[in-house]
Amino acid sequence: MITDEEIRDLAQHRYSIEAVAKFNKGIAEHNPNGDKGLYRMSPLQILNAIDEELIDAWHYSVALRMKITTLLLDCDGYRKQIAKLEKEISDHNKVNKPKKNDNNNRKKKD
Repeated sequence: MITDEEIRDLAQHRYSIEAVAKFNKGIAEHNPNGDKGLYRMSPLQILNAIDEELIDAWHYSVALRMKITTLLLDCDGYRKQIAKLEKEISDHNKVNKPKKNDNNNRKKKD
C-alpha cells in the first residue's frame, strides 16, 4: 500500500513537470508577444478566469464521478453474476456427486 508521504512526493513531482509545461503552453496561446500576462490582468479579470477554470473543473469532476459510479455498478453486477455461477456449480456438484459405491462399480465394469 502506498503511504500518504509517497502520494505527496509523487504528486509534487508530477506537478513540477506538468505545471511548467501547461503554463508554458498557456503563455504561447494567450501571451505569445509578452504584452499581456497574468500580472497585467485586473483583479476582476483574474477572478473571472478562476471562475471559468472552476466551472471546467466541476464538469470534469461530475463526468469522472459518473464514470466511476458506472464502473462500480458494473463490478457489483459482475460480482453477483460470479456468485450466482459459483452457486450453480456448487449445486450441480452436490446433485451429481458420485456415490461411494459408484467408483467400485465402475472399476468392476472396466
